[in-house]
Amino acid sequence: MRTKDIYIITCAKCGKENRYEDYSCVGRDQRERIIDDSIMSYTCPHCGETTFLKHPLTYIDPVHHFIVQYGQDKNQFIHGVEQLRMTPLYKDYIFRYTDSWLNFKEKIMILENRDDRLIELYKMALKKELNEDIPSFFLFNKEEEKELMIALNPNGTRAYIFNRNWYDLKEQDPIMKKILKYDTSLIIDKKWAERLYDYRLKVSLCEVQTKIQVRTYLIPSYDHIDVGDYVYVEENGERVLGQVMTKNYKSIFDIPDHLHFIEKTLPLETEYDQSLKEEYKELFPVKNERKEAFLELLDNIRFYYYLEEKDRNASNYVIDIDGFRLIPLYIDREEAINKKPMNTYILSDLLTDVLKMTFEKIDGYMIYDEKEPYILDSHLIDIFLSYTAHKESRLTYH
Repeated sequence: MRTKDIYIITCAKCGKENRYEDYSCVGRDQRERIIDDSIMSYTCPHCGETTFLKHPLTYIDPVHHFIVQYGQDKNQFIHGVEQLRMTPLYKDYIFRYTDSWLNFKEKIMILENRDDRLIELYKMALKKELNEDIPSFFLFNKEEEKELMIALNPNGTRAYIFNRNWYDLKEQDPIMKKILKYDTSLIIDKKWAERLYDYRLKVSLCEVQTKIQVRTYLIPSYDHIDVGDYVYVEENGERVLGQVMTKNYKSIFDIPDHLHFIEKTLPLETEYDQSLKEEYKELFPVKNERKEAFLELLDNIRFYYYLEEKDRNASNYVIDIDGFRLIPLYIDREEAINKKPMNTYILSDLLTDVLKMTFEKIDGYMIYDEKEPYILDSHLIDIFLSYTAHKESRLTYH
């Protein structure tokens, strides 16, 4: 998957504005450009000055099944993971977030054949072993088959051979196996390792009522689950629907070995959702006269949309109407299910999150309802975003 973004930058040396195009989402073919930093480098065509640019970048490795995100809004990334994990394509993927460019490159090298959680624990062990006056900052590095730990220190940079025996023993430790099985953290760094060593690493649990019984299940760290939500759980070897009755937290060390994770399901329509749909039908004919009320409705109503699988990656399902690329949106759950194209997956979001989950270059969105489709083009999207930004600023001020 490649998603290209356009930036307008001002050269720090000559002061001229330049148009800079680069990818915000890349795959394995861009790996070396990440490792040597060239993917973030830009040379001014006017004066030749080279600038290192920091912009959000997603790396997808479909061979080793991991995705690493650099620099994006953290909450936006967590929501994206929550949605993507609902599709079969990404169920066994590892997702990681970092706001450090060095750690972003390191994660790519680690996750190709190691567990970054064990690497963070190894860094702590190495730090204690060296017992330096000024502790080093450690980075995992891989050159062909050679694995090294690079120690960055004001007194000089050193390299240590990675201790594979330590890694193998830790990986086979029964307690560590349980931790690696149940930990679903998206940010793995020094703080994560410290929480583990201090017995402060917790997981979220819930009790789920099915037709047969109430049992305890685990909630992945990226899933937003509330009491009353419906989820899928494993019961007697079958996947069944149940309702969340309670939620709590527990130390990962105290979790029994037999627990399973819940799976999110497409949310059921509530009475509130039904009332918003009725309001949409009433407001739609007078949307131009009651613009603010219609924008407020668009900000609150839940939309259904599709992702499809392309080249082992998830892409937005896009339709072409008279040369315009549009993403179809539905306000009715059953209609979205009944009209679902083959090889697609249904997601549900508020409009602000639909925009964040848009990976393709499109001309707009088409909202379907019983009366007539409504196209949200780029101009209307800008109006909507301006309205939500103003609304948020008012709430923050008050």
